[in-house]
Amino acid sequence: AARQALVEQIRVGAEKAGGTAAKLGARLAKEIDKRRVSVAAWERDLMSLRYEGADMAPGPVRDAALAAYAAQVSAGVHLIAGAGNPDRARADVLRTLVAEERMLRSERLGAEEKARAVAAVVAAREACAAR
Repeated sequence: AARQALVEQIRVGAEKAGGTAAKLGARLAKEIDKRRVSVAAWERDLMSLRYEGADMAPGPVRDAALAAYAAQVSAGVHLIAGAGNPDRARADVLRTLVAEERMLRSERLGAEEKARAVAAVVAAREACAAR
């Protein structure tokens, strides 16, 4: 259910975004829908969404891109349960989330956007630690 919600959110955001963000969103939605994503692939997609969102002009398209970023952040916890080595996956996901939080602090986002993105990362990190 969470995976389908993520796929739908990415698809809607991609439709609104257009351009490179739409292509990235469509690719992410397709990958998430068809297979289990590795931590490395999840991390690359997360970084791409962060970069794309920050490069967009403020407005509903950027809001959708940042919502897709938050959804991708929250998907990290699901990589733990499906992993062959859950302890290693947890460590890798947590490492990525710590790095994302650090990177968000210097990203070209408004104060409210940055706060929402950091809150999503913190919530995901807490969920992963509890898994």
